[in-house]
Amino acid sequence: MSFLFIALACTSGGNGECIDDGNCADGEACVEGTCMVVDCMTSDECEIGEFCHIGTHTCKPGCHEDSDCLAGEQCNQGANQCEQAGCRTAELDCYAGQTCDPVSGQCTDVGVCEQECHVYNQPNCGPGLCLASTTNTCHTANDCDAGASCDDFLTSSSPCSHVSQCPEGTDECDWLGQCISSYCHIDYCYDPCDSDDACPAAFTCVDYASWGYGPTCVGDCGYLQENGHL
Repeated sequence: MSFLFIALACTSGGNGECIDDGNCADGEACVEGTCMVVDCMTSDECEIGEFCHIGTHTCKPGCHEDSDCLAGEQCNQGANQCEQAGCRTAELDCYAGQTCDPVSGQCTDVGVCEQECHVYNQPNCGPGLCLASTTNTCHTANDCDAGASCDDFLTSSSPCSHVSQCPEGTDECDWLGQCISSYCHIDYCYDPCDSDDACPAAFTCVDYASWGYGPTCVGDCGYLQENGHL
């Protein structure tokens, strides 16, 4: 019975002796070996813009960790102050065409869609991949926007004598007996990547393994430029 009495005395609160907060009642903390009523146990019990000071269990202006700050802010733990946070990912925190350096927290322009190439006669983009940015159908370059090329491509390797023998979407069966279509395109060099996080904002990491290439950051350069994003 004496053991039970001692245990109850330590857990009943009311300024009893304690080893840690678990020996005290709700709303009390173990301060210098004594259970005492305190202002807070966690920062959730403080007002916005305040944090619960661990040593005194009082609400103080500032922060102890990032969760004590508003969205878009981070905690400078040395100064216990919330500050504007840098970028964490390009897609969420940067403008289209920028990448995020999570170490410096800076969004950086990378010049995507500036290096043009041609998927037929100028395909070399170093480690990247030359891809067509538009797929509008055409018959001549006059059907395309300024700067775009109009080129034929095969839609089937099987010979034909009439377009009805070609796959859907084919424009014609040409004089060589080939099923072909034509499309307008402006081609750009896109950079390699290992995930969406490695790509600029508004670009996605796509794996072109079936083409014999690796993952590449792909975006619609024409749309982004026409709408003032790049």
